[in-house]
Order: sequence, then structure tokens, then C-alpha cells
Amino acid sequence: MIWLAWRQQRLALLALGGYALVAIAVMVYHRFAMPAQLTDEELRLCAESLTASCRLSESGWNAASAFRETAEGVRFGLIGFAALAGLFLGAPALAREWEQHTHLLVLSQQVGPRRWFAAKVAVIAVPATLGAALLGATYLWWTSGLGALAGSYERLQVRRFEVHPLALASYTLFAVALGIVVGLAVRRVVPAMALTLAVWAGALYSVRWFVRPHYQTPVVSTTPLTEAGQTPADRGRWTIGHGYADRTGDFVDVDTALEIERACRAASTDQVGQCMAGHGLVKRAALVHPGDRFWLFQGIEATLFTVLSAALVIGAMWWLRKRFR
Repeated sequence: MIWLAWRQQRLALLALGGYALVAIAVMVYHRFAMPAQLTDEELRLCAESLTASCRLSESGWNAASAFRETAEGVRFGLIGFAALAGLFLGAPALAREWEQHTHLLVLSQQVGPRRWFAAKVAVIAVPATLGAALLGATYLWWTSGLGALAGSYERLQVRRFEVHPLALASYTLFAVALGIVVGLAVRRVVPAMALTLAVWAGALYSVRWFVRPHYQTPVVSTTPLTEAGQTPADRGRWTIGHGYADRTGDFVDVDTALEIERACRAASTDQVGQCMAGHGLVKRAALVHPGDRFWLFQGIEATLFTVLSAALVIGAMWWLRKRFR
């Protein structure tokens, strides 16, 4: 069964493998090309932190700008790898069998539905997930080698977070599992591919904006009203909300603060600052997740998508067993 499943999926697997190799080649090339355009002093000072001591030459700035543009495209391409695995491996795996009625021939033999299904899943899910993990690891190696110049401190930010090994591998596994289940339900290749992409993108978007911010309780980070900006020590954090802090350190969101400001202006236009202070708005504040939560968040998200994938596969296997026993 493994050999038969491989022969059915080999073209899509080889195409996805070629896609991964191209992405790895781009990252390896730029990993070594950018440092070659910087002096040892520029690389030493600027890779550690982007502070006043970091002074890049014109060629250095051009190299850093080119790197960031390339990194943006690579991040998009790595997320695309997960989507393509669901579209061209997961969705057609069973939908094509039902569309062409070849499942009747297979299941009429001595091969049981669970063995047939397990072989189909293993042949596409294992290499796709390992490929995603390899891509994520290469991305991690690529960016960490250039430190702050590569924005390695921004790894908790949304776009960078999603292309690290654990997260990217779990997205790929989920895309494949989802494609298989959708194909089993829809039983037509093209509609299954379209529905897989829509549901996978919707799930990723929902987790990104509505679930991930709540993996842990965010921390309230305050700045005196007389100061502005963000200190270099805070660069690795993920800011999820802006507002003010009252005298007890509790967070006050921007909408509430604006209501207080409007009330103060209506009461006294020349003492707005004192009025707002009287309501306790004494500091600027932000709701943040510190950068040291990165690997914890990676583990939580990978577990979430892995559990969803397992639930989909187990549910599909149970249905097949019930349908063809």
C-alpha cells in the first residue's frame, strides 16, 4: 500500500520538494551574501543591537534593505509551502479516488479501509511535515546568524513567528489533514482544493488574531507621559494593545481614555491634563507579550494544530471504518 500511495502522489511530492529546495537555496545564498557586504566592525556592532553604536555604510544599508525585502518574500513563500501541501497533497488524496471511483477497486481487495487510509496519510503527511520543519529550521539559522540586522529580536511578531520550525510544521500537518478530510467529504478534487484553502486560511487567521494573544495573560508595560518610544530592551516584545495606565498600574484602553478626555474637555478646556490625571491616567501603557515567551507560544501553537490534525484524521478513519465494514 505504501508503494501504491507513493506512486499516486509522487509528482506532487517531488514538485513540493523542489519548491522547498529553491526556498532553502535562497536562504543559504543570502545567509552568506549579506555579511560579505559589511565590514567586520559593522557586523559586530549592528548584529548585536541596532543602537547608536551601529553605524552602517551606504553599502551596508543597501544590503540590509535588500535583505529585509528578500526576507518578506521568503516568509510568504514558507507559509505558501504549508498551503500548497494542503492543496496539492491533502485535498486530492481521497477526492480523486472518489471522483474516479478507484476506491472501489482498492477496498474490494484484502486491504482494509484503515490500512489504505493510513498509507495515504503517511505517504503525504510525513514528508510534507518534515519538509516544513526543515524550511523553518533553515529560516531560523538564516536570520539568527545576522542578529539584529535580520530582525531576529522580532521573532514573536506575527509574520516571523509563523515561519519558525514548530509552527510551520504544525500548519503543514494541519493543511494536509484538513485537505484529506475535505476531500473525503466533498469527493471532487477542485472544490476540495478551494474549500481546503479557505478553511485553512480562516483557521490560521483566527488563531493569529483571536487565540494566540491569549496563550498567556499580557503584561502591562508603562512609559511616563513625558517620554516616548520604546527602549531597545523591549524590541523583542509583541505589542497587542495601546492605552494608558492608572495610578494602580491597571491598563486603560484607548477608547476609555478618549471618553475621559472628551468629558474633561467639556468640563474645562484649559485644565484637560489635570482632569485626566485626576481620573488616574498618569502613564502611557501597552499590553505586551515579552520576547522570552517565544518558545512557549511556539509549543502551544504547534500542539494546538497537531491536536486538530489528529482529531481530523481519527474522525476520518472512524467514518471510513463505519462506512465500509
